[in-house]
Amino acid sequence: GDYLGSPLRERAPLAPTTSMATLAQVVDTGVSTAAQLEALCAAKPTAVFFWAAWHEPSKGQMTQVFDALAGQFGAQANFVKLEAETVPEISAKHGVSVVPTFLFLKAGGELMAKIEGADAPGVAAKLQALVASGAQGAPATSAPAAGAGSQASEPDAAMSLNDRLARLVSSAPVMLFMKGDPSNPRCKFSRQIVELLGEEKIPYGSFDILQDEEVRAGLKVYSDWQTYPQLYAQGELIGGIDVVKDMQAEDESLAVQLGLADATTTDSSGSAAMNVIVDVTQRCKHLMKRSKVILFMKGNPDEPRCGFSRKCVALLREEKVAFDSFDILTDEEVRQKLKELSEWPTYPQLYVDGELVGGLDVIQELKDSGDLKETLAGSESSE
Repeated sequence: GDYLGSPLRERAPLAPTTSMATLAQVVDTGVSTAAQLEALCAAKPTAVFFWAAWHEPSKGQMTQVFDALAGQFGAQANFVKLEAETVPEISAKHGVSVVPTFLFLKAGGELMAKIEGADAPGVAAKLQALVASGAQGAPATSAPAAGAGSQASEPDAAMSLNDRLARLVSSAPVMLFMKGDPSNPRCKFSRQIVELLGEEKIPYGSFDILQDEEVRAGLKVYSDWQTYPQLYAQGELIGGIDVVKDMQAEDESLAVQLGLADATTTDSSGSAAMNVIVDVTQRCKHLMKRSKVILFMKGNPDEPRCGFSRKCVALLREEKVAFDSFDILTDEEVRQKLKELSEWPTYPQLYVDGELVGGLDVIQELKDSGDLKETLAGSESSE
């Protein structure tokens, strides 16, 4: 990183940079005081990016990285971009003397990590850990009550835990469930896998199973894997330390095996390029598998932004099947890339178990033929 010295502070402050329209909702450039920043991160994890107009890596490459991460994780964390020299109070409070600098603040304002310099993989990894810390603190989603004062049945409670576990294992492209955290592993196997992932420069989120007995016990059943640590990639169980060691010994890089890089893509040195979660193709593939049933639509189920999306939501709700959704109007990169990957030029698009079902016409045909419920059940219906 480049240092912010006193001569640089004499430069006339530049006008705040206006964020791109597609990112305006998730990247906050309007924070100017420490009090505003504290208020923002009071109830939600917050990533803060300090940059300078005269520093090309922070102005260009790292801005693109930060914006891409905001596009993926904007619903789970606040993203704040600050021109370091124009917010001296905040910079001084957090000891910012280098650009770029990234702060990762837990909900409540506690500093989780700080990165100085243009370390894109490091920023991605810390951001994933920050998001995971927010998921860790979130209560399990409960099923709607049958009536005032009623208690959830055991099947409903189990479903709520499974929903929570499904979200947790998919909260980052690579997710590690361990004893302790990466900075303080609490068992030798967790320490070994943290060291291995560090050697391979694999960005990942983590969850301390010692802090949540429900997750600790439930994940063993969910994954049918009785020990920890457990590593997941793209929401699927990879295994424990022995499995990951075996993968590391393979000719193919661990990043490629975990779905973080394309083996056909090489950098200038000829080695596999690991374009982490900032790559829009990987983001799309991750989103397709985020939930068993997911609808890519305009708007959201409660406020559809087009007639076709509204009809799809109505058809799915008639089947009384839980489904996730993604508003393609909030992310132009995903909107365009998904059409390319699916070879389906219009929206909405419905996916089950990561596979494209189709758009409104297909969904309507399945409904009319009586096959929609079975299609939505996916792999479960064939077991």
